[in-house]
Formats: sequence, structure tokens, C-alpha cells
Amino acid sequence: MAAMDLDAAVDELYGLAPEDFLTRRKALVAAAKSAADPDLAREITALRKPTVAAWAVNLLARRRPEELDRLAELAEDLRAAQRDLDGPEMTRLGRERTALVDELVAATASVVTEAGGRLTPAAASAAATTFVAALATQEASDVVLSGRLTRHLEYAGFGEVDLRDATARPLRLVPTTAPTSASRSDDRDSSGAASPVISAAVAAAEVALHAAMSVATAATSRAGVLAAEAELAATRVAQLQKELVRARAHRDATDESLAAAELAREAAEADLTAARAALEQARAAEG
Repeated sequence: MAAMDLDAAVDELYGLAPEDFLTRRKALVAAAKSAADPDLAREITALRKPTVAAWAVNLLARRRPEELDRLAELAEDLRAAQRDLDGPEMTRLGRERTALVDELVAATASVVTEAGGRLTPAAASAAATTFVAALATQEASDVVLSGRLTRHLEYAGFGEVDLRDATARPLRLVPTTAPTSASRSDDRDSSGAASPVISAAVAAAEVALHAAMSVATAATSRAGVLAAEAELAATRVAQLQKELVRARAHRDATDESLAAAELAREAAEADLTAARAALEQARAAEG
């Protein structure tokens, strides 16, 4: 019963806004003490307040789970491509990953706005690294889908994602890394001797692959940014070209009007000169 109560407390607390977390945790601890359950009180007290980025990702997982379903599907495809060492497929999925992470960050900002908050640039960046990490391993995907993050996740491009203290307890979605008796028996050959899970060459190849993926991801992201900047620049050039065409047309029209005005001025000056001459002639005739 205590475990169920703890699970309910975790589910409630990590669905709250960060500013409400500590007050509600204190109330739940008091309720556990009143129920004469000091163990539950200690467990609830130990629950960590999530960072803003973690809360935002949790909010997305709770309010728009279908968005993260897409992340889980892409994560499976990426892992399959990695296992098969399918370079072209990894390149294609890398582009899809960049686009999906951008969409998920936008969706996260949207749910935060709906909740009356604002996703800061720093929190948006942390959310993006969390989604990238979630695509790296099954365990990281499960943790993000749990809606119980306490902090954002990071993936350095190789190895596993550090999930220590990344989710609230109970950590039902983070499996132990210690091998079970069944797995140890599977690691023996028909003669009963222990056999290595993977060879040194395969391990080295996997490290190299992960490193290459990290570089490819960074390059794809950089290319995406530059492509967007190039598109903006092209749009600006097109606007300036239109403005230039309009400016030239205005200049030509102004030149024509100026030429006509010059002719009119010259004619007016000639008429003025003639009128003055006529006046002088008239005065001379009278004198």
C-alpha cells in the first residue's frame, strides 16, 4: 500500500508547476506522518524538485503523449540502423531526428505557454538535449516517456546516457545494468566456458560509429541552421531586388518629370524676358 501511495505522490508532484512542488511535497509528507507511515514520509521528502526543463518535458509527456510516441518510433528506427551499420539510413534518420527535435521543442514551448508559463531559451536548449538523449538508448526513451524527469538528459555521442538521479523514485523504468543469472548463462558457449559478449573489434567499431554519429548530428544541425540563414538571406535579396526595381522606376519617372519641369522653367524665363523687353519698349515710347 505504501508503494502505491508513493507512486501516486510521485505522479501528482511531477505533474505540478515547479513553484507548487515544494508546498505540495510538504503537505504530502505531513499526511504520511499523520498516517503513521514514517518510511513513506522519508521517501516523499527525498523526491527532488524538477528543473524547469525537466518539468516542461514532463508536461509534454503528460499532455501530448502522442508527440513523444513519434520520438519512441524514431528511436527504434535509429537503433535498428545502428545495429545494421546502415550508413545511408542513419543519414536519413539523422535529418529526421533534427527536424523532430525542433518540433518537440516547439511543442514543449506550446504546452508550457498553455500552462501559463514561458520556456526560456536555456530551458528550450536543455529540452532539446533531452530529446536527443532519448533517441540514443531505450532506457533514456523510457525515462523521458515516464513524465517523471528531475533534470534534463545529455548524450555525448557515444556510450550510454547518464540516468543517475534523472527521474523520481520509484525508478521503475530504469533497469539495472548488473547481468542476471539468465544472461550470464546465455554468455556461455556449448562447452560451458564463458564467451565474451562482443569482440574488441566490434566494441571499437561501435565506439567509432557513435563518434561518427555525433559528428554527423552536429554537422546536420549546423547545415540546417545555415540552410535557414541562407533561405532568409535569399528572401531578403528578393525583397531588396523588388525594392530596387521600384526605386529605379521612381527614379525614371522623377527624371521625366524633372525634364518636363526644366522645359517649363525655360519657357517661363523666356516669357519673362520677353515681357520685360516689351515693358521697356512701352516706357521708351511714352518718353
